Amino acid sequence: LLCCSLPEEATMSGSIVDLPTEVLDYIFDYLPFNDKKRVRLVCRQWYNQLSSPRFFKATALWLDLERAQRLKDTLLCAADQRKIQCIRLDDMTRTASEEDILPMMQVFEACRFSLVKLSFLCSEVAQCPLQQLTVECMNSGE
Repeated sequence: LLCCSLPEEATMSGSIVDLPTEVLDYIFDYLPFNDKKRVRLVCRQWYNQLSSPRFFKATALWLDLERAQRLKDTLLCAADQRKIQCIRLDDMTRTASEEDILPMMQVFEACRFSLVKLSFLCSEVAQCPLQQLTVECMNSGE
């Protein structure tokens, strides 16, 4: 009986898909968010890896009220899965109606168990007559 073994180099795959998860995580960390969305489409492994809470928790969502309205259903789904920890709202200078703000408030409510950072950007704050801003965090245990 003859036994033939191939050299180790011949049996190793040269595919990036065969890299350990930790190495891929390191590579994916350098990608901008939009590239991460595209890379998720390459294969099931990458989709699952980039859909993990680890990547969403490290991502800050930059929204304006218009984008929040368009993406409300997607944001609510991600919030229900506790994937959103940081939201930054831009363009808060324009006058917003209750209809404009409602989708964002629904996202905030859905994020109540995972959201740890919330930022507002208002470029015209010097012209704003606001003298006081109160934020109350109501914890269920209190």
